Amino acid sequence: MTSLNNNSASDQEAQHSCFQEWMKLQQQDLLELIHALHNFSSSSSSSSSACSAANDLKLKQLIEKSIKHFQDYTDSRRHLARSDVTAYLAPTW
Repeated sequence: MTSLNNNSASDQEAQHSCFQEWMKLQQQDLLELIHALHNFSSSSSSSSSACSAANDLKLKQLIEKSIKHFQDYTDSRRHLARSDVTAYLAPTW
């Protein structure tokens, strides 16, 4: 029974760690988006269509990166749920 409790606690820790890592990535992504927004808005007064296209491309790449991080997070959680579905459905945090 102790082994079962240890495995459950370990699974919950893995889920929590996965969540914490994703939250760090979300914070980094948000900071990058804010930084890009400030850079683009300050350069918009003298922007050409080429600069605008480059800005749009950079924003698209940042958004795709953020979406990829979310997909990776859900894939990791799905994988961890195989060993303990309770931690997946009702995380302790």
